Amino acid sequence: MMKKWILALLSPVLSLFFSTSLFAETAEQLKTELEQLPAELRQFTSVTVKDPKFNPGRPTIVSWSENLRIYHEESTKLEPARVKRVEDELNSQLSSKGYQVAQDSKETRYYLHAIAAIGGDEKQESLGRIVGLSAGLGGHQVQLDRGSLALIIIDKNTRQMMWRSKVQIFTEKSLPANIRNERLRMAVAELLSELPTL
Repeated sequence: MMKKWILALLSPVLSLFFSTSLFAETAEQLKTELEQLPAELRQFTSVTVKDPKFNPGRPTIVSWSENLRIYHEESTKLEPARVKRVEDELNSQLSSKGYQVAQDSKETRYYLHAIAAIGGDEKQESLGRIVGLSAGLGGHQVQLDRGSLALIIIDKNTRQMMWRSKVQIFTEKSLPANIRNERLRMAVAELLSELPTL
């Protein structure tokens, strides 16, 4: 009876220990896999422009003006789950920096616009013209498409563009899901790296 009682008491502790060890091992394995990628798939470039008057404080409520807009080649099939994954990652990292992402209301201070481009020069240039930014990732010597993600923050009252950023990476469809997800997390972190933390 005593052994059963001790095992019942230790069960949550052992479960936490093994799950933590498994997480650490998985994270280390993922890091190794990323380091083994070709050099071009480890490149990220970004550029950010900030209006001097953009000084958000707590609380800052932001709302999406529309869903993520994506420019892509006609031959590229966009899976809804992947689009949602990008939107969820943006929301998660914005929240972690202290921004309250909510439905549009009278408390909303800024509107968010996210635009992405997948493909060659034509799609990248289209996005560049819209946001007025070029992330500068060279691709002429690399036989890979590029993926770009831009975020624009607009003052709800004045309609002025207060902050904008763009990140660009090379893309490879054959990468496993865990690597794609981690590269997305890293790309969004790079995109928001100069966004003030509240």
